[in-house]
Amino acid sequence: MTHSRHPEHETEALRLERAVEAMEAALRHRAEHWFEAGATPYSNRVLNRGLRVDLLETLENHRDKPYFGRLDFRDHLGRSRSVYFGYAHLDVPHGTVLDWRCDLYTLFVSGTARRQSYRVRHTGVTHTVELSLKRRLDIQARTLRSITDDVDWRETPMSGPAAAPVQKPAEAFLINRLAERGDPRLQTIVETLQVDQDAIIRAPAAGLRLVHGVAGSGKTSIAYHRLAYLLYQDHSERRRAEDALVIGPNRLFLGYVRDLLPDLGVRGVVQNTFADWVWRRMAETNRTLRSPEMVVQGPPLSGVNGRLKGQLRFGTLLERYVVQLEQHLEFPAHPISFPITAEGHEERLVLTPFEVRTLHRLAMQGGSSTDARRERFLDLGREHLRKWFRSAFSIRPDTEGALSSLTRSVIARLARVWPRPDLLRAYNQVFAMDVLQRHGADLYSADELTRLATSAPGSVTGEEGAVRIVLEPADHAGLHVLNRALYGETARWYTHIVVDEAQDLAPLELEQLLASSRPLSMTLVGDTAQSIHAHGGVDDWSELTAQLPPDQVHLHVVRRNYRSTREIVGFCNGVLRAVQGARAVLSEPVGRSGPIPLVQAISSPALLVEAVMESLQSLQARGLRNIAVITRDPAAARETATALRRREIKCRVLDEQEGDDSAEPITGVLVIPAALAKGLEFEGVIVQDASESAYPSADVRAGALLYVAVSRALHILHILHVGVRSGFLPESQLYFGDIQGPLNNAVQHEQY
Repeated sequence: MTHSRHPEHETEALRLERAVEAMEAALRHRAEHWFEAGATPYSNRVLNRGLRVDLLETLENHRDKPYFGRLDFRDHLGRSRSVYFGYAHLDVPHGTVLDWRCDLYTLFVSGTARRQSYRVRHTGVTHTVELSLKRRLDIQARTLRSITDDVDWRETPMSGPAAAPVQKPAEAFLINRLAERGDPRLQTIVETLQVDQDAIIRAPAAGLRLVHGVAGSGKTSIAYHRLAYLLYQDHSERRRAEDALVIGPNRLFLGYVRDLLPDLGVRGVVQNTFADWVWRRMAETNRTLRSPEMVVQGPPLSGVNGRLKGQLRFGTLLERYVVQLEQHLEFPAHPISFPITAEGHEERLVLTPFEVRTLHRLAMQGGSSTDARRERFLDLGREHLRKWFRSAFSIRPDTEGALSSLTRSVIARLARVWPRPDLLRAYNQVFAMDVLQRHGADLYSADELTRLATSAPGSVTGEEGAVRIVLEPADHAGLHVLNRALYGETARWYTHIVVDEAQDLAPLELEQLLASSRPLSMTLVGDTAQSIHAHGGVDDWSELTAQLPPDQVHLHVVRRNYRSTREIVGFCNGVLRAVQGARAVLSEPVGRSGPIPLVQAISSPALLVEAVMESLQSLQARGLRNIAVITRDPAAARETATALRRREIKCRVLDEQEGDDSAEPITGVLVIPAALAKGLEFEGVIVQDASESAYPSADVRAGALLYVAVSRALHILHILHVGVRSGFLPESQLYFGDIQGPLNNAVQHEQY
C-alpha cells in the first residue's frame, strides 16, 4: 500500500535515523583506530590496507542510504524474522542489512504469495517460508521519503486480518521510478529488479549466457549486475574483480556505464573496447609493435569485405600464412665464412647451407610462436659457434673479445636468414593475391578472394613525414590472430567476460575472447535487430554460437521494454516490423504512458535546423534536462551542431573521441550520430532527418540504424523528415502486434 503518509512512517524514520547515527559512529571509530589483531606488524599492515579500508569505504558509500527494502517472514524453522536489504552488508541497531546479492533477496524480487521458497546457492538446499511483509523504502540523503508495501500479510490493527493482497503497488513503484529517470549515466536497477532480470543475473556462471534483449529491456544493466553478483565475495568461487573483463562497443558507451560497477560495490574490472583490449594484449608480447599513435582508425570498408575478415576462416588463412613465413626463409645458397683471429693465429668458422637448415629444423621442434622459434634458432647458432670455438681456441679472458665479436657476426647473419617479424607489414602482405590464392583457395570463392585483395590496410603520411597505418574495425581480430601466432600470448585468463552490444561482435572476435576465458564463463548481451554495421557483427546468433557445443550456450530472451513509454514502444515496434517483417521480436511496454511520438514533415533542408530548434524549445519547456538530436552520420552531427551554435543554442557533439575517462557528463543538448547512440538513452530524442534519402527503405542496415535512433527516448520522441519520410516509419503511430518472434532454436533458451 502507498499513502502520502504511511502509518509506520515515523517508526521506520526513527530506525533510519538510528542506523545512520550508528554508521557515523562506526566511521569515526574506524577512521581513528587501526587493526592490531595480527600476529606480526606485517599482518597488521595487511589488515589495515585491506579490511579496514574496505570497511571505511562501505560505511562512507552507504551512510546516506543504508538500505531500500524490508522483508518480514516466518522461516522454515517457524522463527519470525525481519531483514533489510541494501547495496552492502551492514550492521545496524535494528538488525542486519543484507547485500542484495545474497540468496534471500530472491524472495524480495519474487511475487507476493504467502508461501514462497528460496534456494541457498552454497548448499543447494531449498527453504520454504511464510511471507509477512514486503516493503520498499525510498531513502534519499538519509531521509525517508516514502514507504510502499507490495504486500502486508501481518495481522495488525493497521492492516486488519490477513487478506489476499493486491499486487499493484510493486508495478506502481516501478512505473514511478521509470518516470523519474533522467540521469545521463546508467543507474542500478537493484531496487526495481524484476523476476526475469534476477533469474539471468543469478544464473550459473559456467558456459556462455546469451541475452537477447529488445531495446530498453535493461540488458546492459542485467550484464553488469550479473557480473557484480558473480564477484560477490560470499560465494564460494571467490572471483576477483581484476580477473573479469567487460567489452563495450565504443569508448563513449564505456563512459556512459563507467559508474555502474562502482555503484554496485565492484572496483578494478577492466573495461575496454575490443580494439583497445587487442592492442593491450598484443603489446604484452610484441616488443616491435608500433605505438597506437602510428595507427589510424579509418572508416569501415564495404560490408562484404569487412565481414570476410571477421569470419573464422580468415583466422585459418592467417595461421597458414605464418607457417609459410617460417618455412620459406632466405637460406644461404653457399657456405658462409667467418674469419676469426685469436691466440696468434686465424681460423674460419664455416656455416654450410645444410647446417643452417639443420638449425632451422631443430628450432621448429619447439616454441609456441614464430618469435620464440626464431630465438631458439639464434640460440642454436650461438651454441654451435661456441662448440666450434672451443675446438679451435681456448675460451679464456684474453679470447672472450674474439668470441663476442664472432658471436655478433654470426647472429647478425642468421638474423638475416630469419628476420624478426613485423606484425603490420606481415598483415599487409596477407592481402597479396598470390598469398590469398595459396592459402585461401579452399576457404573463399574467387570473388571473395578478389574482395579481400582490395581490403588491405592503407597508409597515410603525416605532416611530420611519419607513415601511419590505416586500419578498419574489422582488422583488429585478424591482427590479434597473427600477433598470437608470431609473438605468442601471455597466459592471462579471465574468470568472467561480459560483452555488451554483442551483435556487433564478429565470430573471429568471439574466438579471441573464448580463448581468454578458462573455464568458459561469459555473458553476451545484445539485440540482432540493432546490427547496424555492414562491415561486421552478426544478423543471427548462430553465427557466434556455432563455435560452441549447444549444451554450453544458454539463450535468454527479454521482451519487456522498461525504458520508454507505451506510445514510444508502440512506434518503435512499427519501425522494427517494417525493417524485419515476421522475424521481428517486438517489445512489451510497461504501463507507463506519455505523448504520442511526433512525426513532422519539413518542406526543405533550409528549414530543418529551425524545426530542430522548435523541437528543442518544446522539450526544454517540459523540463527535460538531457535531449539528444540524433543524426544519420557524424558529418550530419557536426553540421547540425554548427548550425545550432550559430543560433546561440548551446550543444555538444558526441563522437568516437569521447573516452571512458571523460569527466564531462552526458547531459544538456547533445548531437550524436545514430550509430554512437546505441546503448544510450535520453529523456527526449529528436531524430533530425528520418527521410527516405537518409534511411532508404531498400537498405536493411539503414532501417536498423533508424530503429536505434527512435528507441533511445525515455519520455518524448520527435521525428523530423525532409521530403518523403523513410519507408521504415510506420503508418500507424502505435504498433504492438504479435510480440512473438522467431529466434535461433539451436540453443537452449528461456523467454520472459
